[in-house]
Amino acid sequence: MESFKVPNRELSSAKPTNPNWREDSRTIASFARNLPQVAAGLIAEEQVDAWADGAAKIGTEKMAVAALAQMSGLGAKDTRTLIATSRGEYFPRDSAQEVYERKHLERVQIPVGPEAARERLVSRMAAYHLAKSYGLEPRADIMRQMARPDPSRNDSWLIGRPALVAEKDGEVHLFDIHVSDKSSSVLEPNDNIALHHYDLVAASMSQNIDHLHLIKVKIDPIYVDGLVTAASASAESEKALLKTAAHLFESSGDRLQIHTHSVEKDPALYEEIVNVGRANWAAIMRGEKPNLDSDPPLRLDESDEARYTTLAKNFVAAAQVQRVAEAQAHEAGDDLAKFMHDKNIHENFLAPYLGASFKKRDNFAAEQAATFLEQQMGVDPAHLRTPRVNVARLQHAYMEKGGDLGAFLEYDKADRKRIDTVAHDLGVSLEGFYVRTMATYVNPKTRGPIYEALEDIRDTASPGVEKMVSELAASPVMNGQALLDTGPAKTPSQSSMKV
Repeated sequence: MESFKVPNRELSSAKPTNPNWREDSRTIASFARNLPQVAAGLIAEEQVDAWADGAAKIGTEKMAVAALAQMSGLGAKDTRTLIATSRGEYFPRDSAQEVYERKHLERVQIPVGPEAARERLVSRMAAYHLAKSYGLEPRADIMRQMARPDPSRNDSWLIGRPALVAEKDGEVHLFDIHVSDKSSSVLEPNDNIALHHYDLVAASMSQNIDHLHLIKVKIDPIYVDGLVTAASASAESEKALLKTAAHLFESSGDRLQIHTHSVEKDPALYEEIVNVGRANWAAIMRGEKPNLDSDPPLRLDESDEARYTTLAKNFVAAAQVQRVAEAQAHEAGDDLAKFMHDKNIHENFLAPYLGASFKKRDNFAAEQAATFLEQQMGVDPAHLRTPRVNVARLQHAYMEKGGDLGAFLEYDKADRKRIDTVAHDLGVSLEGFYVRTMATYVNPKTRGPIYEALEDIRDTASPGVEKMVSELAASPVMNGQALLDTGPAKTPSQSSMKV
């Protein structure tokens, strides 16, 4: 990701990577003048032109216009940064200052470079793989509408384009995809912020999202660079690569690992996103800089601080040991699965040690099979697919004929926003409906001094946990009678292990 302030003297004298930058700059500037902050007179014409020049010199017109779409409001990454600032968290990947600079066209940030190319390709591969594997129908119309600013919507500053929105059996699923060279099996505390932001964007356009999913993909950058090179040969090359996504995820081992995490909706997080977003967007539209000052935090007295520190250390130590143990359990389970993978086991198999078992999954690619039969064999989809009523089309057709939907309405779960609005209009206090609880959590920082200190704790715990696991595995207690296969030997009817 290329990021720099404009005007930029070094960039002005550097050779542009885009030979058509002058022509592209004029087109980019015309798009920039449609931004609400430009239309409101907050940004000088000279600044708009400087931003357009900078964007055109390092990227393509398409990249710059896509970046400008994110300038008309706050996207999911902006929200993650502003919440970190609001909470006082260390977040070196971005800052509130940079968010404000981007919105005021004082900073160009264009997704160019190897890291951006890897993330783009792997995200597309993962989205394609998910849609095909789970029989999902992508809803590109919803994604386009979410990414497009609309002043008529409530909280029109809410914008964002998630990796995938898709529908299955009448329910809408929203996916966020994270690509990195770190473990993909662990869900970090702040990983759910972007999903909740996207859900709010959908809600602002009256689109209900039934399920939220976070897809984490761990990559080997060198391996993926090879895929990027292959895909960049032509548009057809990338399409061909996408069609092999399932095979690549299954056969690439540690070089391309994908994990799916279902995420529960958190009402408190929705409220935090809205409050932080409204306050910051209002400040941006007033031409202000971010307010980084805060009141001094409250502190416990000396004796309570000592007691808190003791309890917190116990909690953090146990939590880090738990993470180490979970990681070692995953590794040991993977080793067992790999050992049995090529045995071609039949269901009628008795494990010699009953403390652990496994399942064989033969996943049938129903969507690919149906597509083959339709396209290659000419089979009518009615013979292959479950029919369903498109409720939106039915509703539209019924209303066009003058029908009244009131008789068909039924009311679902309580809506917090509606309740707050009605209570406010009636002047009714809802304080009696709040139940306060206290929840402890390990500091969620993903980098910086605190993260490194917690990592040191895990590194210290790891040898001890590994030793304890080894000693326990070799201990007589593991040889409990119920865990061992001690039944009489019988001759199986199958002559060999087979599928």
